[in-house]
Amino acid sequence: MINFELTKTNRSTLQQAFQHNRRVDLGIECVLENQMGKAWVDNLENPQIFVIDQTPFYYFAGNVDSPAGQAYLEELPVYQLFISMSAGWLESIQTRYGSRLQEMPRYQCSAENLSLDHIQQQFARFGHLECIRPIDLSLAQKLFTEQDHFIDLHMFDSAEDFIQRGIGYVYMEEETILAGAYSSLVCSRGIEVSVFVLDDHRRKGIATALSCALIQSSLARGLNPHWDAANPESIKLAQKLGYRFAGEYTAYYLLPE
Repeated sequence: MINFELTKTNRSTLQQAFQHNRRVDLGIECVLENQMGKAWVDNLENPQIFVIDQTPFYYFAGNVDSPAGQAYLEELPVYQLFISMSAGWLESIQTRYGSRLQEMPRYQCSAENLSLDHIQQQFARFGHLECIRPIDLSLAQKLFTEQDHFIDLHMFDSAEDFIQRGIGYVYMEEETILAGAYSSLVCSRGIEVSVFVLDDHRRKGIATALSCALIQSSLARGLNPHWDAANPESIKLAQKLGYRFAGEYTAYYLLPE
């Protein structure tokens, strides 16, 4: 596959290729706006297949039955989530890989009924607000130097880029980050909310407080805080904050041989 430079012309081509793909998160829009992520094609002059790469999330479009499409099926990465596919892709992947293709349910949440007053009240109830810090430049630089940190800013160009475009908060005790809520993706439509708390510190209200801080900042910037839940616990937290459950969809991933 060949990197498809995100010029205006190429983004217009991608817009047409992905126009019928279901939008379940901001991954496609981020590439169409040349904000974050990469696009890959089989041929620069006359592309038949298109891949949007927001590792670990992938989105497929184009003619999967073409020789290029069939060849790409042999290259599909393992343990990466296939989020949205145009017609024919799922059936072709199922035929090629059988039981190696696994389903993963995910859950959409709508932010249309969020109340800033409710978010602020939830935030104020947290008993350790002094432990919550915004991700500033020095903290972002530290996160960029640490590999495999649970706060993953790799979709941003740099720490400076995150400070310019991103939003994030951490919960710290004695200079140790124990939890974080941050924008993993950003585009004109909003941010993609990511929240993580280390196991020993869950069920203490930390995720609620961090999410409230992130949502307040997002709304203050006029950005929709998009919440795509990976598990029932995430749905419960979203609903506690005022999101509305908007439906379930299925993502897929490949097991190794």
